[in-house]
Amino acid sequence: MLSIIGMSLNLLNMDIKNLKNSRVLVRVNYDIPTLESIDRIFDSKKTINILLKNNNCVILLSHWGRPDGNNIELSLQKLVPVIESILNKNIIFYNQYNNGFGSLKNKIERDNSEIYLLENTRFEEGEKSIEPSVRKKIASRYAQLADYFVDEAFAVSHRNEATNTEIKDILDWDYGLSYKEEIVNLDRFKNSNKPISVIMGGAKLETKLDFVEKILHQCDQLFLGGQLCFPFVEAMSYIDKSTPKIHNSKYDMNFVHKAKKILQIYSNRIVLPVDFVYMKDFNQILAVDLGPATIEKYKNKLVGSKAVFWNGPVGYYEKKPYDFGTQEIARIITSLQNCYKVNGGGDTVSSIDKNILGKFDWVSMGGGATLDYLVK
Repeated sequence: MLSIIGMSLNLLNMDIKNLKNSRVLVRVNYDIPTLESIDRIFDSKKTINILLKNNNCVILLSHWGRPDGNNIELSLQKLVPVIESILNKNIIFYNQYNNGFGSLKNKIERDNSEIYLLENTRFEEGEKSIEPSVRKKIASRYAQLADYFVDEAFAVSHRNEATNTEIKDILDWDYGLSYKEEIVNLDRFKNSNKPISVIMGGAKLETKLDFVEKILHQCDQLFLGGQLCFPFVEAMSYIDKSTPKIHNSKYDMNFVHKAKKILQIYSNRIVLPVDFVYMKDFNQILAVDLGPATIEKYKNKLVGSKAVFWNGPVGYYEKKPYDFGTQEIARIITSLQNCYKVNGGGDTVSSIDKNILGKFDWVSMGGGATLDYLVK
């Protein structure tokens, strides 16, 4: 099975710019949080347009959310008006589960420049099966619809799913234009001059803690915020009594044990908060943002960085004024001189003012996929 990790882009067996008069399956990532969040749809526009320009029929595949069976609320049919408005093209929606693959295969012509959107790929339970043979059967059903495959779903490149892995064993394929841009820009970060700084926040501790340890091999200093910093702050409190309290903020003691081990090895590279902003929630006190002293500390330590990568909000950005730390960190990063600045996607994109976001050198669509690529 082919993987992007460690693969040079020029080793692929076709180029989408040369595809003409063909049927092309395009795996996109339309897993948007709301119908107003169009960045991921807009990101696929360049690839779709070049395929249409060369008289190809485009068949779009995407998941949306984490459905348990056929969840009508996550039907991609709801996205048709949004996609049509962005692409300025008519979209033909087709439910492969109700109508079968054979009927669609007979309808699709090679040289009619139409766009089909298939139903949510994750309505098929085996799409994410841990068994490659199960995923292979599903991929084979999709592959019968097309002559070629294009992977434009960088955001799920770290997951083994039938429509972005096994299908590459069946059809000749290439990465989409935006996918290639992701790799070029993330490689530029990986190959930047030192010192390299990384800022990580957000939640999802069960996955991000593993990335913390791995990314410490890649950077000179790692700044922590959000819920991700709580196990490390708690672990540090056993050593340094001046460590700020997290009070009733939630953390898992198992994560604290792991944080202790990481601090024992990398304490000279990890930068932790020295104060928090707190919020009272009934009878609880919660740490919900970085405090002013921490923001100033992070600002001073970031000066001189040649490259900065940021993934994850550093506070409860959904509720003002607890988004202040996240907005301020964004301003600090984008003000750095002679520094390559990368926004790591996911919630980090939606949490930042769009005017500030535009000042980053690269804004990834990846989130977890971006982290996964950087640590490989």
